[in-house]
Amino acid sequence: MSNKHFSADAPVSSKEEDKFSRWKFAERVGQVIARREDPSGLVIGLYGVWGNGKTSVLNFIQESLKSEEKVICIEFNPWRYGTEDDLLKGFFFTIAEALDTKLIKKGDYFKDLVKNLAPHAGEAINLGWLGNIISHFIKKVDTDELKKRIEAALEKAQKRVLILIDDVDRLDKAEIQLLFKIVKLIADFKYTAYILAFDKDIVASALQERYTCANHHAGEAFLEKIIQIPLHLPAIDKKVLQQICFNDIKNNALTVAEIKLTHEQYQTFHHYYFNAFDEQLCTPRRAKLYGNALLFSLPILKGEVNPVDLMLIEGVRIFYPSLYETIRNHKSFFAGIFYENSNIHNDPEKEKIKNIINTALNLQQNINKENIINLLKQLFPKLNQVYNKKRYSSHRLSRWDEAQCICSPNYFSKYFLYSVPNDEVADSAISSLLSNLASWQSPFHEDENPLNSLINTNNAGNFIKKLRDKANSGMATHIQTTKLRGSRLLNSTGGK
Repeated sequence: MSNKHFSADAPVSSKEEDKFSRWKFAERVGQVIARREDPSGLVIGLYGVWGNGKTSVLNFIQESLKSEEKVICIEFNPWRYGTEDDLLKGFFFTIAEALDTKLIKKGDYFKDLVKNLAPHAGEAINLGWLGNIISHFIKKVDTDELKKRIEAALEKAQKRVLILIDDVDRLDKAEIQLLFKIVKLIADFKYTAYILAFDKDIVASALQERYTCANHHAGEAFLEKIIQIPLHLPAIDKKVLQQICFNDIKNNALTVAEIKLTHEQYQTFHHYYFNAFDEQLCTPRRAKLYGNALLFSLPILKGEVNPVDLMLIEGVRIFYPSLYETIRNHKSFFAGIFYENSNIHNDPEKEKIKNIINTALNLQQNINKENIINLLKQLFPKLNQVYNKKRYSSHRLSRWDEAQCICSPNYFSKYFLYSVPNDEVADSAISSLLSNLASWQSPFHEDENPLNSLINTNNAGNFIKKLRDKANSGMATHIQTTKLRGSRLLNSTGGK
């Protein structure tokens, strides 16, 4: 499977790549900055949750300003810097380097050494002892003096600077606090604008901790003092996200796996997808994650599990990870059936199942528990006995085995291992074996026995069991051939 099939959620930068109708928004932001006549500084906040496309919008803004000769765009990535000192140094040197000016001038302390050895921000990060010298140098030069130099350079060049700061919400709390301290310190640089892209809730929470004695809205209040123009990413049409997700599933994952769902299978998936997953499809990243998950799991488990069950449990993994972990770690609670006819309200095990599901669902906010539980009942009929007092006879287990369902105790583990257990023979190998029986020629030499690569001491019992299951499910003709031809083969394996 080629990597080209995986859908990347990498940022885009050109108008032609705009799938979410955000170019116009970005272009307007760029025009506001380029057409501005007021020389005072400007700080813009671009708010959006992780994976919602903030970086792409920043790229669009830069792209729209390429024809504006009077605007210099500077990308400052705070992730590059490992310490608070590095962050402070990197910020000033990034600006200075982009303006083709230096923070050093005649008469400054350590002027010659720094000028000759450390003109670049990126180099300064890993210079060790020299980094300390630069840090000392910055402390020696008054911040107001730095501002004057940069402002004079901008005024002389008749240019404006736009500083784009991305991934603010990926910093730790101390780094977020420091970054905003720096922005507050230099926000009034003339001819300079800043766009900071981040998840507002995460950053406000980090800033809140700086003011532990203040009211519970102190983080947001601090943001309001810094951010002069708060902008939220334009919402993405839900239909566009659905289209991206289903395109990745149907035209990518299923195609690569060479799986064709029946009409009934597709309708089942479609119904439970919209009931349980659609509300969680809120960002492009999530849409891509689901498609990529299926692109991995469907081909590797083709012929070994029920494809619809796999698509649904993978959806649980992507959208409800705590619930997925609960299911994976409690096979006995979800696979199989209850044989006894006990009263649901007096059965401790059934109450325990309810509790662990409830606990997992409570770890996520803004979810429809009823719809998710309905999905679980579809995947695990045992839960119909927990919630609805439904009864099942043991013959259901053989039907679930035949359909390779996740609720079957014999198939449950495959969905989480992404492989056939060592003590089992792959279903696809059994099918291939039965379909090729007619072409076998006997007697065999021991090293030519087709079963040599299939059966070993660990899986021989499982092999026999699967042949017996095939016989019970209507494969009598094939099994009869196996008895006639296969008994000699089994003997020649030396009792494997």
